[in-house]
Amino acid sequence: MKTSFYRQSPARSVEALRPAFTLIEMLLALTVMVTLSVAVIVFVRLPRSKATGQACELNRCQLQLFADEYNRINGRWPSSNLRELGTRSYNVPTCPVDGRPYILDRNGYVPSHNHSNP
Repeated sequence: MKTSFYRQSPARSVEALRPAFTLIEMLLALTVMVTLSVAVIVFVRLPRSKATGQACELNRCQLQLFADEYNRINGRWPSSNLRELGTRSYNVPTCPVDGRPYILDRNGYVPSHNHSNP
């Protein structure tokens, strides 16, 4: 006589009574996956925001060099919106962080944007 550890009902076959994951095990696995995905999202977003801040500063430095060169060649500063620095094939960039345009102040300086960390 075969001994079975599972309680068998006449309506069910032996294959239907195989061990399965419990609800607690499934919830634990789901919790681990959510925790790991949140950690990955945080570690991906932090370098991206730092990189866009550095891109903003690089754009500002480039525009400052272009404005200085424009002043050296033409003897005057470009307008405050820097439109003279753009051409048909080159548009003056905007800030990659918040989309604001760069400006030139009265002293011929392209000021930095203050980006607040959300």
